[in-house]
Amino acid sequence: GKTLLHSNENLIGRQMMDDFIKAVSEKGEPVYSYITLGTGEKVFVLNYPVHIKGTERIGRIALHTYPSERIVRQAMLQIISIVVIIIILWIIGYFFIRAVNKTEHIKAMLAEKERLAAIGEMASVLAHEIRNPLGSIKGFAQYLKDRTWHRRQMSLT
Repeated sequence: GKTLLHSNENLIGRQMMDDFIKAVSEKGEPVYSYITLGTGEKVFVLNYPVHIKGTERIGRIALHTYPSERIVRQAMLQIISIVVIIIILWIIGYFFIRAVNKTEHIKAMLAEKERLAAIGEMASVLAHEIRNPLGSIKGFAQYLKDRTWHRRQMSLT
């Protein structure tokens, strides 16, 4: 339980015995966990059995997690940003496709109206062309009728 090497020189030589060290010495297997230091920092601790020249020692490696937590936070922000951008692009795409479909529908309606207008114009021209000869025929028929009526009247008198 004696600290032989530490990044803080004041802690070298300090006696330390906790449940994790006991678990490693009893089982002979590595034990890891997260602990909170007296400074309030969260640290990942790995307790590992080390065999040196017939003696069993326990190596403890403590790693500060804030650099990796910062990277994870940045990655999460990037993922959220990407998801938001994808959702926005999907929404824009939906409205773009909807606008294109509406434009196509309006073009089809306009083409139908133009076709109906052309048919109406053709019908009016056709009616005019039919009406002119009919008018001539009607006028000639009235002339013949009047002429025969006058002849009859003349023959009766």
